Amino acid sequence: MSTKREDWFDATEASPWMRPFVPRRFLSNGYLQTIVGNFLPRTYSLPEPESQLIEVEAATSDRETSFVLCHCHWRPAEVLSERLPWS
Repeated sequence: MSTKREDWFDATEASPWMRPFVPRRFLSNGYLQTIVGNFLPRTYSLPEPESQLIEVEAATSDRETSFVLCHCHWRPAEVLSERLPWS
């Protein structure tokens, strides 16, 4: 029986976009990954948020209705259908 870390991952069962994480050679240390990740520039590719008011508590005789304002970044339907087999 092999003891390699990659053995737990069976690529035949997963989607093509899902594969095991392999760090760059100089970033194999988890602590170093954390430190370097704080200083590398990040790119954000989120779509514009959609604001929605979500009711979290109904009105009662002594309180008004409570809402939470959520800023939602929805995935496009074509991306969602590629990644989730049940959608």
